[in-house]
Amino acid sequence: MQTLSTQPIIAPVDLTALLTKVENIIRQKLPAGVTLNLVLGAADCTLNTDGALLMQILLNLLSNSCKFSTKGAISFGYELYDDEISLFVKDSGAGLTSDVKARINDLFEINDTQSPGIGTGLATVNMLARVLNGTMTVESRGAGRGCQFNLYLPYSEGEAAAPAADDFAPAAQNDGFASTGRVRILVAEDNESNFLLVNTVLKKDYDVIRAVDGIEAIEMYKKYHPDLILMDIQMPRMDGYEATSEIRKISPDVPVIGATAYAFVTDRRRLMESGFNGYVSKPINMDRLNREIRNCLGDRTTHVE
Repeated sequence: MQTLSTQPIIAPVDLTALLTKVENIIRQKLPAGVTLNLVLGAADCTLNTDGALLMQILLNLLSNSCKFSTKGAISFGYELYDDEISLFVKDSGAGLTSDVKARINDLFEINDTQSPGIGTGLATVNMLARVLNGTMTVESRGAGRGCQFNLYLPYSEGEAAAPAADDFAPAAQNDGFASTGRVRILVAEDNESNFLLVNTVLKKDYDVIRAVDGIEAIEMYKKYHPDLILMDIQMPRMDGYEATSEIRKISPDVPVIGATAYAFVTDRRRLMESGFNGYVSKPINMDRLNREIRNCLGDRTTHVE
């Protein structure tokens, strides 16, 4: 199974504030005819955990529910117990067939793209749950009858006061960015949950800034002159190929790593012929990404003005 080369940043998290942020993001991609319900298990709850990683888990699960639900409702929230908390995502979507249910443990260990009702990223979700010392379970009454995913985390009542909600904001703040002397990486990624995972890992060692499409990637490069670019290939307004071509007119030397859902020989060849220095396939293996970054940067460990 893929491993995550990072340590969680444990701090008090206002769970209501975090879930409200998740709700606002998911409402933007909610299918027509599907309702979204947020269920709070208590008036207030403070949880000692890594808020960014927890947010990533919920966004992945809810995004899959949106993908496989065409009617009915998607509900998410939490329930409190004596020494643990259960966060859940429940939908009325495609559900799990009997053969998928029989091999659900395998799906938690590998990235599976063929299973009806599951979607991609289940292995990543399980990996992040383990980093938080949690466990994942899934329940389904059968094909066409929906799914419920449960994340169980350690909890003790009366944990420390929570920080401001912005402490676990999913996006990097670009305005007024100031260098800390570390390598600066521009991540061009339109998907919120994909960026959150990459940012959570990379921000430990690098200064991370974000563009949400190819046009903004060009503008961000001109403004901040990053040391390396992680460029998603499929983005709105302008894709990664065209954006990289434009950036190459400004700088032929800045390392650019392509992130693509396709990793066939023809795709790899096109990437390397289009000015990219390396590539990673999606879902992104963070160990592979770190190796690509080191290969591109060599011995450089600090930002060079």
